[in-house]
Amino acid sequence: MTLSHEQRVTRLALAGGLPALGVAMWLLWTGDWTAKVQWTLSMLLLGTWLGFAFALRERVVRPLQTLSNMLAALREQDYSLRARRPNAEDSLGLAMLELNILTAASIASWAIAQGHLTGLYANGYLPHGLRWIRIAPSSGSTHLAGMLEALAKVFPTPVMPVGDLLQLEAPSLPWGSTAVIVTGVTDAALVSGVARLLEAGHAAVLILVGDEAEPIALPVPSYRVTSDRGWQALEGLDLHPAEAGG
Repeated sequence: MTLSHEQRVTRLALAGGLPALGVAMWLLWTGDWTAKVQWTLSMLLLGTWLGFAFALRERVVRPLQTLSNMLAALREQDYSLRARRPNAEDSLGLAMLELNILTAASIASWAIAQGHLTGLYANGYLPHGLRWIRIAPSSGSTHLAGMLEALAKVFPTPVMPVGDLLQLEAPSLPWGSTAVIVTGVTDAALVSGVARLLEAGHAAVLILVGDEAEPIALPVPSYRVTSDRGWQALEGLDLHPAEAGG
């Protein structure tokens, strides 16, 4: 009988804790303990062993199940990414982070093709440093290649909230710049960051990624890249005006 991958992972997880459980049980039942203590601690040890083993199984198997579901959807020509919020600690949230990156790459490519001076500021970090990504505005194919390379290498763990990044970078941007903000989260920090951009004499455009982020209460154009766009963002943007409630 051939075991499935899930069954093999479960058996290995159980086997990994078995030696420690056996030693603990031996010490417990050969020691000078009352029967009540022995049975109570035995149940606690067994419960802990099983709990950790199945939790480990879930951590290993769940991302693979998500990948399998996404591949099945792609075979059916369903390119959507159904997730909650961009989150590096969650497999579906990580897929939304990838949609953020694809959207930013599409915008950068379009802006360079149109002859605009384009920079990249991202709250992720690159392998060679813990500072956020900061590529000053420029033009040309070589500059575009550098931005795309940075997006391809970025670690998804945020260095800081996007709004805090806007606060830091607003004074250094060339006067009259237009900041195209790609985000799946609109919180108080983002609102403050956008307000700081406007105060510094810049324009802002908000690109909301996914279906949950709401437009902010500031006079800035807002567009949405819906989750059903998914991997087709590689082919170019399909922006829709963002309205409250999706």
